[in-house]
Amino acid sequence: MNAHNNKKERAVRPPRRNQTITLELPPALLEWIDSQAELNETSRSDMIRRLIEESRLGVPPELGQLRTAYHEAGHAVVARVLGIPVTIATVIADDKSLGHVVFAETPLQMHHRLFPAGGEVKDLTAWKAHIRATMAGREAEIAVLGFHHDDKGDRQDKRHINRLAKWLDYRTRDETLHYLRADTNQIVGIMSRSIRRVAEVLTHTSSLTQDELDEIIKETGETLGPDLLRAFGLKKKRKVTSRES
Repeated sequence: MNAHNNKKERAVRPPRRNQTITLELPPALLEWIDSQAELNETSRSDMIRRLIEESRLGVPPELGQLRTAYHEAGHAVVARVLGIPVTIATVIADDKSLGHVVFAETPLQMHHRLFPAGGEVKDLTAWKAHIRATMAGREAEIAVLGFHHDDKGDRQDKRHINRLAKWLDYRTRDETLHYLRADTNQIVGIMSRSIRRVAEVLTHTSSLTQDELDEIIKETGETLGPDLLRAFGLKKKRKVTSRES
């Protein structure tokens, strides 16, 4: 009998979601990390986690920050041109991602609103718009930088898309998501200057409100044409006259 068989096996506990560690750093490195944290308006611990994550992915810090800015700019710009309210767009890291865009309605809230128990989607146009806006982060990275990394932020987008698409029959689900991604790629191409400009501003200010996003898009002069809006089931916004204002 092997000696190790006489030993009782220890129960292996699953690791906690987040674990606290003690890390000794030289003063010069710690000073640099603090300067990066201040620049990104985040905490020291969040900045360290962000740098480790980017290093794991093989992304230089400056490129990682730029990639995050384009990813969030893609979400924000496509959401706004499709009429989706946006609370804030930010490149400030948290536990879930290196940046995020907060829609007025989460995928779970939209699911409960649009899907009655056992029924089909109530508002197909709103459903498609939300998925396109969620897909736009990845497509903006590819369109502008030529690549994207399958990091935790992108995986979060995929979870949102899968949650919204779970009502579809499995035989049509992939086909539907494929053409919605093609739509998203087209919108990103049309709105590329707006996405670039929003990303540029985000790298300096860290966060943008809906009004600030709309102002940037307005300044670029980029819009979706009436034919494309009709194809998406949307209507061109009517200008308010002086009598109506």
